[in-house]
Amino acid sequence: MLEPCHDECQLPRAQRFLLSLFLKPRAVETITGGYWGEQWHAKLGEDPTEVVSRLALLGHLRAATTSETLMVIHTVDSLKTALRERGLKSSGRKSELVSRLMDADLGHCEMEARGRNSWRARQAELLLLSNTPASGRSRGKRR
Repeated sequence: MLEPCHDECQLPRAQRFLLSLFLKPRAVETITGGYWGEQWHAKLGEDPTEVVSRLALLGHLRAATTSETLMVIHTVDSLKTALRERGLKSSGRKSELVSRLMDADLGHCEMEARGRNSWRARQAELLLLSNTPASGRSRGKRR
């Protein structure tokens, strides 16, 4: 069971917003690279990769599981291709395709996921609920 956040985990608004992007598993480079990396650097005042690392050290992020990482790095088409190459059924939801591929070739899937820098929020839901919205906007009715 998750415990509510206390004062020591109060984060600046920009860091809470960055953390909210990991409510679903994500590869760090999709957030910290290229144009978005520059935008995050300007907003955070430091390298966003370092902020992600610090959030992980503080326990707000955990490494994504193999199946979560495969969900992030593969499209449905690439999963279907990999399944067809192995002579397996290639229909179903993305999560079913990942499960089927892992059942057929766990070693390859783990090796593929191991080299990725994918994270998922651990206590982000409680952190976000215990603070004001990261966007600074009210969630109430518009007037």
